[in-house]
Amino acid sequence: MAFRFSTIRRILSVNLAFIHISCLALAIYLCRSFMSRNTIWIIGFLEVALVLLFVNSAVAKPLFKHTTSVLQELCSSFAAFALNSVLSLLVVSLEVNDREMARLNMGRAIHVWIRIVLAVVFTQFSYTIILVILAMLTHFSFDKNVWKRDIDSSPAPFPFAIIVSILLPCFLRRPDLTLPPFPSGPADASPVIRPPYINIINYSIELRRHYSSSPHVNSRFGSTS
Repeated sequence: MAFRFSTIRRILSVNLAFIHISCLALAIYLCRSFMSRNTIWIIGFLEVALVLLFVNSAVAKPLFKHTTSVLQELCSSFAAFALNSVLSLLVVSLEVNDREMARLNMGRAIHVWIRIVLAVVFTQFSYTIILVILAMLTHFSFDKNVWKRDIDSSPAPFPFAIIVSILLPCFLRRPDLTLPPFPSGPADASPVIRPPYINIINYSIELRRHYSSSPHVNSRFGSTS
């Protein structure tokens, strides 16, 4: 059974929330190894904000029945990426108390913490870029109102199969989008008038059959006499 986009999104949000909780615990544990305590407080505040953001993203729909549009999800994802970027800059720029770090043997833990923070930044950046690409492809392919769709709708507001069928019609037949209700179609479920669709591969096969079955026509497809 294929995972829905909303399921993948919730799994990612829960994992990132747990990762930020772990990073917050590491920051509290390692605070003695750093010179600036004020920076540690700022890092802790950012970690708490990110945890709340990802928890809200994971439980808003199933618990509170709150719908999140694609545009809201994009803004939230950009905000999370910005906070993660600031957090990573603060972490890598912390001044280390060498004497305290050597006494408590925290060098390896600090390296692990920095790598986790950088990995989270890369993950958030990748998710944001993928979301932007999917939304833009859907917008220019068949649904101009994709930005208002519910990000947790089923099917997803940007179904991958439909996008591929429109962008690459030779590989996948386009489904019938004129029959309401269509999940990413008009809000009033009214039919959409679209130009006729011709599958290039099927058209060439039918053309070859036509010329092959005609006894009086010679062509490059071959003929029968």
